[in-house]
Amino acid sequence: MAIRICPRCKKAFYRAAYRAGRDFYLCHHCKYCLLNERTHERKKTSVYFNFTIQRKKRSATITDYSSNGVRIAYKGDFLSVNTIIDIMVDELKIQQQAKTVWTKQIGRLKAVSGLMFL
Repeated sequence: MAIRICPRCKKAFYRAAYRAGRDFYLCHHCKYCLLNERTHERKKTSVYFNFTIQRKKRSATITDYSSNGVRIAYKGDFLSVNTIIDIMVDELKIQQQAKTVWTKQIGRLKAVSGLMFL
C-alpha cells in the first residue's frame, strides 16, 4: 500500500501497490482520477553492485528494475537528484548510465533512490 495525496481535494488516501497494466487510480474521497506514473513493469530483485561517485567507490543493492530504470538501496550519504552514475551489473545485463530522479532517506544511514537510464 502507498499513501497518496489527491491534487484536487488535498486529502491523503491509500492505494494498492502498483499493478502492471493499470493506467489510473481514483481518490477515495472525491473520485478524482490520477494517472499511474509508472509506464514499465518492475521486476523485484536483490542484486549487489558497486558504483563510483566523486572518485569514491560505493556499494548498493538493486531492489527492482525495469527497462527504464532501477531502484537502489545503499548506506551513507544520499544521492541528490540529477546525480549521474554508471551502473554495470552483468547478472541483470545492465551496463548504462543512469540519473537520480528521486531519493528517500531511510533512517540515519540508509537511503533509497530511483534512477532513470539515460
